[in-house]
Amino acid sequence: LSESIAVDQIIQITDRTNAQCIADDASTVLLRPPCVILGAARSAVTMPTSIISGLRGFPQISPISTSPALDDKSQYKHFARTIPNDDGTSIPLIAKINSGTGDEKISGGGHESESWGVNFLVVIHVDDAYGNGF
Repeated sequence: LSESIAVDQIIQITDRTNAQCIADDASTVLLRPPCVILGAARSAVTMPTSIISGLRGFPQISPISTSPALDDKSQYKHFARTIPNDDGTSIPLIAKINSGTGDEKISGGGHESESWGVNFLVVIHVDDAYGNGF
């Protein structure tokens, strides 16, 4: 889902002025705006939609968006997530890669594990909210 499509959809979903009705033979059902919005799978999409939903008073919860930028409560007032941000992933990953030749043991988090023995590393960076978290 692209950022622009997601922003357009969140504006439509949270629009309180255009209440929609579904009419059938028996009754008319008023469609209300949501109480909470389940966030997108990409931080790059969650960030703009969370700003809009927050400005309109709707909390947004994401089970997948992990960018540390989403922790800024001045920008994302009503955002929450059910998974830690990438700060908890990137630091141990770099420590693991940087830990030596593979003969050493490193410890952390209450357990020991083998080093990967990486001597050369190529980094491919994705310039979006997820990639910038690393």
